[in-house]
Amino acid sequence: MARRHSRYLFILTFALMLISTLLVHPASTNAEFTLETKWGEYGSRESEFRFPHDVTVDRAGKIYVTDTYNSRIQRFDGAGTFQLMWGWGVNLEGLFELETCVSSCQAAHAGRGDGELVVAKGITVDSAGNVYVADTYSQRIQKYDSEGRFELMWGWGVDANNSDSFQVCSSSCTGGIKGSGLGQFDEPGDVAVDSVGNVYVADGWNDRIQKFSSGGLRIKMRGTRCKVKDEGIDGCDGGFYSPKGINVDSADNIYVADSLNHRIQKFGPDLALLDKWGSLCDIQYGGSDDCDGNFKNPTGIDTDASGNVYVADAGNFRIQLLGSSGEFIDKWGKPCRIGNWDPAECNEGFISPKGIAVDRAGKVSVADTVNNRIMKFKYLPDTPRQVPNSQEPLLPLSLPAPSLAPTVERHSPRGQKCANSGAQEGARPGCTTSFHQKTRVL
Repeated sequence: MARRHSRYLFILTFALMLISTLLVHPASTNAEFTLETKWGEYGSRESEFRFPHDVTVDRAGKIYVTDTYNSRIQRFDGAGTFQLMWGWGVNLEGLFELETCVSSCQAAHAGRGDGELVVAKGITVDSAGNVYVADTYSQRIQKYDSEGRFELMWGWGVDANNSDSFQVCSSSCTGGIKGSGLGQFDEPGDVAVDSVGNVYVADGWNDRIQKFSSGGLRIKMRGTRCKVKDEGIDGCDGGFYSPKGINVDSADNIYVADSLNHRIQKFGPDLALLDKWGSLCDIQYGGSDDCDGNFKNPTGIDTDASGNVYVADAGNFRIQLLGSSGEFIDKWGKPCRIGNWDPAECNEGFISPKGIAVDRAGKVSVADTVNNRIMKFKYLPDTPRQVPNSQEPLLPLSLPAPSLAPTVERHSPRGQKCANSGAQEGARPGCTTSFHQKTRVL
């Protein structure tokens, strides 16, 4: 009988704790990013993509996307409606040349001629509407007008008639030659422009950034290879390990996603180092909250009119919002792969988001690369949340509150079950959770 009474008392106690947990909440904030629209799927027609790597927005709100493995650029209005694309032979019934296409389009033919693209990754647009593209595997930067008409390119040996120097070329051009000299590139991954039209390039495997005029003339470079894991965070000031993202804010400060050093570096217009922040943090092991302000392979980066910094934290499948001095503000995103899960459940999720752009209204477009789509979000800043009941808890505060988080099953590398934990908790080292077809973790 005593055991039965004890069991009933336990059930009653747990029920009261549950009620008090549901009814009583301290005042909190309700900042969030809400999905405004999304578009895209795997394919080669209009509004379809093959691993879109980057996204940029012009002053009118038009959105440009590097459709990387379709070897073309696509342009959309602010609502995601397709407008046009350009690339070599993109018209189904067109000519075998650089073309623009507005309907009945196809994947472009990869090539190294005037305006052709092989694997285009980074993209930006200047105040006059000119579009600059990092044609990564062709070791060159290409410049187009807003309608996709080729203007010029620069790189080492891009003049088909003279391949042994740095050149700016506007006709009879070819791919550049990989190298480490001034003006040469080794897989340039991103490009950005400042207020006077200077162009900055994240020169990936040369582990540096380069500065050019809008016409491609060489101005300056900064950086050399430096691995934080070897030299320590203070031993690599101004050095890089495969920088993949670059952006210039309204004050002409330059932000670089120093990808394999898992950090952001900030430079002045003269390329002097101003600040750095972040280090390697894998949310699969460290826990989401423990990784605030830290990264795993950050790739895309952009700033808004207030100087806030948005980072595509690609290896952690999320976006982070930081202040201009690197202070953490907010985050959103979770691992979610279309095809494994219901697409409706992936409205707040990504797989390896590479590119990010903020428009003049503060809306954020993200290249959700492996999901082959573009997502556009609106940020709702912190507002007080209404509390339905502010009475004191029904139970003594010394009683532990029950966890309402969903339970997930974690496995060690040998397959044994690890201790169950709430979804908001990070997996401890040695216990991992797959976000693919087996176990889902929010």
